[in-house]
Amino acid sequence: MFEQTGAPFTFAYPFRLTQVRLNIISNLECVNQIIGIAQLSQSLLPAIVELASDTKWRVRLAIIEYMPLLASQLGLQCFNERLTNLCLDWLMDNVYAVREAAVTNLRKLMDQFGMDWATNQVVPRLIQLAHDPNYLRRMISLASLQELGEAESCRSELLHKHLLPTIIQLGHDPVPNVRFRVCQILGKLGHLLDSNAIQTFVKPSLEMLGSDGDPDVVYFAKESSELLRLTTITR
Repeated sequence: MFEQTGAPFTFAYPFRLTQVRLNIISNLECVNQIIGIAQLSQSLLPAIVELASDTKWRVRLAIIEYMPLLASQLGLQCFNERLTNLCLDWLMDNVYAVREAAVTNLRKLMDQFGMDWATNQVVPRLIQLAHDPNYLRRMISLASLQELGEAESCRSELLHKHLLPTIIQLGHDPVPNVRFRVCQILGKLGHLLDSNAIQTFVKPSLEMLGSDGDPDVVYFAKESSELLRLTTITR
């Protein structure tokens, strides 16, 4: 597909076509072997950044799906400099499918870059979103916190020290949809938490939510409490 010429590598006019760009990105490993990481960063990254905000949501979705591949080829430093913020900005996209893919992407990137990367680059943004006036952004923060908590690369320190406190805090959210998602997430993450966290944070939170004024919140609080074999919550 590509040929080494010795001359500086540039992309001709057809590369402006979206599908051509995506095809080249999908063969990134081959491109990298031929032109090298420096030329790759100079020639391809501007196009990736442009596609990341394409008006067609399916194009944005396609770019997200290539992020783990880009991470493996660019390395941590280059990725942080050029693409990490893009990955976080997608969490605020106006299309649900893009936001959902962005959440999954964070988990894949953490599996690749490690817990320190997530702690330093991702968690601060998720905490910021947890305080956003838009409840949909608070919901996507919750989804991301759960996704990271369930990742194979997640360690106890990240879950207990950085993820759980924000989840518990959102149990006091004014929007019922946010509160019942907290109930669901606590039920799903409970088996990963130590007994002290369960008794000190999870149980009191579910007991509080079990007395909520919203019936859906009460239902999911009871469900998660029973799942974790905590004291039965009375409706």
